[in-house]
Amino acid sequence: MRFSILQKVLAVLFCLCLVFSCSKMTQTAEQATPAARSDYSIAATMKDAQAWVAADPIKRKIGTPAATGSMLRVFDSKSILLLEKIGPTDVLNLGDIIGYSNPDLVSTDISHRFIRIDPNGMLVFKGDSNSSEDPPVVRKAVQWRIVGILYTSGN
Repeated sequence: MRFSILQKVLAVLFCLCLVFSCSKMTQTAEQATPAARSDYSIAATMKDAQAWVAADPIKRKIGTPAATGSMLRVFDSKSILLLEKIGPTDVLNLGDIIGYSNPDLVSTDISHRFIRIDPNGMLVFKGDSNSSEDPPVVRKAVQWRIVGILYTSGN
């Protein structure tokens, strides 16, 4: 079986692409996120976040994500989340990243993307990196909207 020059070149390019993509896959998921590429220290970034909270401490707070990996496409455990309080009459927009409490998990808040309202009127969320949706929750479980993400170097 004879191969043309074009076929040989394409085979070499394919092998190079395969080697390159495999070397990229050796990074951990957290190393591939925006926070992993930040040069800002946690201390410097936290100072800015605290100043933001001080402007309206009743409605604003800072959050730090757990290292679950559920939102790695947007933030990781080295990020600082800027959260604004949501009241029972505030509008929720599809696509917002919302902080809500899960009654099945004791003292655990979850920050995932709001994706839909189910036929029973329950709110459905999903972590961007998760393959499945979260169990539906009632509106009163919603507490915060993520309005900003500050990326840090983790140091």
